[in-house]
Amino acid sequence: MLRYFNDNKPYILFVLPLLLGGFLACQFFLGGQDIPTDIPMGLWGNIALSQALIPCSLALGYVLQLVIAITINFIFNETNCHERNNYLPSLLSITLMVALPNYVAFNSLHMSVLGLLFCLQQMLQLDQNNPGGKRLFNAAFFYSISTSFFPVLIFGIPILYVLGLIFRPFIIRELSFFLLGPIVVSIYVFAFRAYFEVPYFWRDVYSMHERLVGNSSAYFLWTLILSMVLVTIYSLSAKWNSFSNRARKELQLLLGVLLAISPCLWVNIHFALGLLVLPLAMLFTLPFLDKRTKSWSSVISYGLWAFIFVKFLFKT
Repeated sequence: MLRYFNDNKPYILFVLPLLLGGFLACQFFLGGQDIPTDIPMGLWGNIALSQALIPCSLALGYVLQLVIAITINFIFNETNCHERNNYLPSLLSITLMVALPNYVAFNSLHMSVLGLLFCLQQMLQLDQNNPGGKRLFNAAFFYSISTSFFPVLIFGIPILYVLGLIFRPFIIRELSFFLLGPIVVSIYVFAFRAYFEVPYFWRDVYSMHERLVGNSSAYFLWTLILSMVLVTIYSLSAKWNSFSNRARKELQLLLGVLLAISPCLWVNIHFALGLLVLPLAMLFTLPFLDKRTKSWSSVISYGLWAFIFVKFLFKT
């Protein structure tokens, strides 16, 4: 499976719906996870689902997960990190998301990842020679949408602008465009809460907090993801000088996003891991393209597949 996706043939993407459908079938027939009927959506309040709407929630989660995987792959192929198209990021993103709890049905993680994904796309399109006000506004706008579903991300707004300085010089006019993004989203959020009379603002903020509770399966998953990060860092450090100047800037942005999201693990580890899927799926593709780390990367990936199989089989 890894060999087929680690290529430049786009027809392999047609396997993604079947693969994700197989995971859904495992969810239905093996029942590894419960489908929540009360979905916290961050600052947008909660969504209460009846049993009749659970299939709709599953279908929407299925579609959004496919959109996320294909968009991650599209963004990776637009970067200068590799000279040819590669479709491994889509497989890695689906595999990583499947390994997390409550990935199947629609939830706030899907919306937060999409906001962060579109934010990253705008940041990667920044250029030294072209005005960046429009891109910075869009990036801040999409990032703020992601923040509205996971409020702790608000502390990353200044970091996001600093990451933008990788591509653009400091210009007050562009900073003002950037600051407009969070302001616009804040207006929409508070107008929504006022219009629909959504109470308990701080309860909705706190609802995205998850106390850190580990078990043997969780520790194994965290070890696998940490191994991905370490292998990626080793591979990048070994071939850093072989990348073009533009590619190094893009990699610095992806690594910066990975580093900036990491503190969120202390607030809600599984939600934060879902957000880390975005940069990690793209960065972990690069060790597969390096002969020194390709075998290590394959072992970690197969370990992740084994973890998913055991999770569904033994309902852990």
